[in-house]
Amino acid sequence: LQCAFRSSANGVVRVAATFVDSTILWCVSPPWPSLEAVSVEVSIQGLESESGQLFDYVPAAHILGIQPAIGPTSGRTLCTIIGANFTNSASLRCVFGSFESPIHRFVSSGALECFSPPHAPATVLVRLVSGLDDVSPSSAFFTYHLPIQVTKAYPSYGGVEGGTIVTLNGEQFLNTTSLSCRFGTVTVPAVFQDNTTVF
Repeated sequence: LQCAFRSSANGVVRVAATFVDSTILWCVSPPWPSLEAVSVEVSIQGLESESGQLFDYVPAAHILGIQPAIGPTSGRTLCTIIGANFTNSASLRCVFGSFESPIHRFVSSGALECFSPPHAPATVLVRLVSGLDDVSPSSAFFTYHLPIQVTKAYPSYGGVEGGTIVTLNGEQFLNTTSLSCRFGTVTVPAVFQDNTTVF
């Protein structure tokens, strides 16, 4: 029992198939010399099925990075995965460590969005999968941190012209290049002192 991958330009390659039931077979696509659509047929003792289905050989997807690369253990951080050769497929999913997340939005062949799933504090690999297989030989890292708590801000007032240095106390502050404070809708850079103090 085999799957036959066939094209007029490159002939036929047969690979072993696994019988699941009378309507499902599993097989692994073989390497192919060119990017093209090929016919996949069932081969039993050298006899091919009368009909086949098209399978597209496409450029391999590559993950170049993820933004942001950090988020709370509660999940729900909207992340943009940056890369190349992404395809808009309903079966495509993000995987953070061992936890899957559906694609939230396909932006382009070089970017897509997904929400981080809940996870214990850790740095995990982020991959793209389709069906049972990885679609990218590359990956990125995402760090889960405990929820940040702000317990005090002083001084608690300042002039409308800005410029007041405000110190924040709390828990689980992180020393990252993206560390910032937000006043209403305005975000400004922050300086990390320790995991309980920023200003």
